[in-house]
Amino acid sequence: MAVEDIIRDRTQTAPRLKDMAERAARLSRDLRAFAKDHNNWTLAPLPGPYSERPDDQAINQVLGPSSAAFRDIEKAADGLDLVHTFALSRKERIAPPNRNGDVWGIAFATHLGYLWHLLTGKEPSSSSTIFIRFVEQAFISLGGERDAWESQIRTAIENVEARPEWDRFDRLEKAPDPPGTSYITLDDMKARWGRSANAWERDVREAYEQAQNGSEIALRLLALSYAKAGKKGKAFIESLGWRPSPAVRQQFDDDNA
Repeated sequence: MAVEDIIRDRTQTAPRLKDMAERAARLSRDLRAFAKDHNNWTLAPLPGPYSERPDDQAINQVLGPSSAAFRDIEKAADGLDLVHTFALSRKERIAPPNRNGDVWGIAFATHLGYLWHLLTGKEPSSSSTIFIRFVEQAFISLGGERDAWESQIRTAIENVEARPEWDRFDRLEKAPDPPGTSYITLDDMKARWGRSANAWERDVREAYEQAQNGSEIALRLLALSYAKAGKKGKAFIESLGWRPSPAVRQQFDDDNA
């Protein structure tokens, strides 16, 4: 993900996720309260004040659908609870509380940490003068000037160490998804979604071009497309000039074996 994407996430997406989480929680509470206070027995047949007979047939026509509706309300509330939990966790990941400092610098140090591990096989360290110099020289090569990087590097390392094991500094040497993720082949995708091979190839080509321009989102989409493709799909992606690292290729082969 480019630094511009990170900043956009923090300034635009994070508030929307917060609103989604809060509204999902409120709606879930309201649905559960409604189901509790007005359960299906409210509609049960009862005689009128002067012993009038209830219209059992009319009531029965309502009881069946209303019973299903109350079950759906419970399912909807459960789904909203999941939305609340996921939206809140996503919001806290892209905009951690009490982390409103140098977003650009922290992101820059984080991405260089990925490259550092790929080149050296070692974890970056805020106490490593070599890694600090590596970050400094990379910034200077872009025409930038900065006195110190220790704080940004330290925060970057803390953030990455708090992630799941599959999404840490060695992630460029691994598959882009959690272990155990199953992939479907290109043929399965075409059958499921009715997408033509031409449309798929157009999307892949566009992702490749964006990845060449430095978009990590496009690079991830390209890796996922490669993982889900069959032999013909993989050959097409490789014909564009993109190949996964040996470690990623091995994991894809193992998962699809």
